[in-house]
Amino acid sequence: MSPSIRVVLAEDQAMVLGALAALLETEPDIAVCDRAANGRQALSAVAKHKPDVLVTDIEMPEMTGLTLAGEVRDRYPQTRVVILTTFARPGYLRRALDAGAKGYLLKDRPAAELADARQDVYIPISAEAGPCYGAGMGFELSQAARGLVDGRNYAVLATVNPDGGPQTSVMWVGREGSDVLFSTVEGRRKHRNMLRDPRVSVSVIDSADPENYVELRGRVGMTPDVGRRFDTQLSQKYDGRDPDPDRPGAVRVVVRLVVDKATGRAA
Repeated sequence: MSPSIRVVLAEDQAMVLGALAALLETEPDIAVCDRAANGRQALSAVAKHKPDVLVTDIEMPEMTGLTLAGEVRDRYPQTRVVILTTFARPGYLRRALDAGAKGYLLKDRPAAELADARQDVYIPISAEAGPCYGAGMGFELSQAARGLVDGRNYAVLATVNPDGGPQTSVMWVGREGSDVLFSTVEGRRKHRNMLRDPRVSVSVIDSADPENYVELRGRVGMTPDVGRRFDTQLSQKYDGRDPDPDRPGAVRVVVRLVVDKATGRAA
């Protein structure tokens, strides 16, 4: 079976470029069809190969990754762009999305996450899915904190409003490793807040003992909830049934909190 996802890599550091290629080529459904050491080479490689995905660093000679993303968006809209960078500043995220990038991953994330990003960047193409946004790297949750997140315990999300004040929402939560996952719809206040400022806190409270809780702080990333699968899992966990339909045209996303601090009895 031939690889189904064709990728061009752009990175000006030769060692990093080689490591990325070696990582992706271990995946049976990915083929690295070209490598580029600067933005202009990358644009030529995209023109030649018409890849499914371009993975590019932000800071490169001759043409930055952000300029490259805009050129690819305008000239080769069938190619999706993933920005790979060491910079976690929200301004970079906003500029990457404005330039047409469909993914944003940080270099300090686990290596396998880049390969896994194909599920969020490549597969949803036919579904007109939105972008995926990468978070930073967190730490291990305690067993007590994992137990609270895994149980049918409600959580309170706090995001930052444009005026600096808090915006809070009661919500359902799930977990993947030490990352906390929850669901929202694009355009809601908390979604807009998290796009502008990815710093959030999530407090999970034991329904049987309100004094037992954990507050988890960190930064979030967002990916499309294709087929509303994750939101349905949460609804089954908390309500024992599928969720009610979203409003027409609603775009649901999975929010991943990468925790960097925990407080409370269960911390």
